[in-house]
Amino acid sequence: MKKIFSLVLGLVLLASCSGDDNENTIDTSKLIKKWYFSDSKIAGVITPYEDHEECGKDYVEFITPGVLKSVDVWECEIYEEAGSWTLAGNKLTISFPDEGAQQVTISKLTDTALEITFKDSETEGGPEVTIVQTFTIN
Repeated sequence: MKKIFSLVLGLVLLASCSGDDNENTIDTSKLIKKWYFSDSKIAGVITPYEDHEECGKDYVEFITPGVLKSVDVWECEIYEEAGSWTLAGNKLTISFPDEGAQQVTISKLTDTALEITFKDSETEGGPEVTIVQTFTIN
């Protein structure tokens, strides 16, 4: 009986540890805030985000669990789009009505920086590349 109990306990411990290795857990309290576009990295080349206006900055805001908005300031006019989001481990799925859903990986999240990684093509019909998009809180 002791051998069976030890075997079952060992399997339970092994199973509970194995899930931790494959999935990062994200602290959603750090995610829920305004995130301003900072830069993108494609093929090792970092390009600063240059579409901010003197009268305002573009950002994505995670308002509450499941609710977000994207804000684009263009010629001092503010354009907002409401969207939704879900989080499973470090996989973030963002959805806007006109664009559908896109899954990205949160590769870094601190109190002041958010970094997401995803695949997309730089040009329409071009090959997919890995893009790392960085956001800051200011």
